[in-house]
Amino acid sequence: MVLRILVSGLLEFDSGKTWTVIALAKHLRELGLRVSVFKPVAGHNLWGSVKALKKSIEVGMLVGNDVTAYMEYLGDIKPGPSNPIALALAYPDPLSFRGVAQYLSMLSDTASMLVLARVYDCKRNVARHYVFVENVARLTNSVRRNVEDLAEKFKAVPADPRSMLESLSGHGAVPVLEGCREVLEEGLDVLIVESFNNAVAPYTRVVDLVDFFIIVAPGRLMLYSGDRLRNVYSILGGASRVDRLLSALSRPLVTLELPLVESPTELAQYLSPVAEAIAP
Repeated sequence: MVLRILVSGLLEFDSGKTWTVIALAKHLRELGLRVSVFKPVAGHNLWGSVKALKKSIEVGMLVGNDVTAYMEYLGDIKPGPSNPIALALAYPDPLSFRGVAQYLSMLSDTASMLVLARVYDCKRNVARHYVFVENVARLTNSVRRNVEDLAEKFKAVPADPRSMLESLSGHGAVPVLEGCREVLEEGLDVLIVESFNNAVAPYTRVVDLVDFFIIVAPGRLMLYSGDRLRNVYSILGGASRVDRLLSALSRPLVTLELPLVESPTELAQYLSPVAEAIAP
């Protein structure tokens, strides 16, 4: 029986989910448990993601910052199963717009910034890549060449960004995500699932499966039972954001202050109270 832990962030950005996932995985592995990590849906901006860009070229498929960190610190991570849906965004060239207001408006629209996507089918062991030509055309010359090179390398198929996002956010993506979860869980003791942004869960099915729920924010970690998460989630009618259910979760099983650290390896040593509460 696999123990499942969901890690979600209170803030939309920079809550500390990825480092918490890595640190907890390292700590549980040190206890002798077979642990892997699962980021069902991941998006990253190519700006500030040079390491992920290089890793994508190295492994032959699109990977983002989260999976790049998984591979760096945990080693034996297969990027496809660990992250079935990967999305790459890029800032367009501000000079390609009529004015700054139009440019800034574009930045709030994910579909207008999506340039590449990858969907991994774990049952068939196949990665499919997609390129969004209209958005790529709005990039600066150097970034456009980077994206076009990746698209050619991955044999990406042109697609419509809005249609792609709609298909990935609907029920059609669930078989892909569940297929990879099942593959990952073979031979495991613990699977740690990372949500995205400040979403409670990367997809609804996860809420039904987890044994424990962790919320992280800068400097703070709170651990709840999976049953408590399900009760509150049901009462609130499937609240999609962490901030909307936090006050209803009541007292955590464990709460920790998280110090400033240089790496998730260093953070791992502070997670003993969490490991003690969840270790099977």
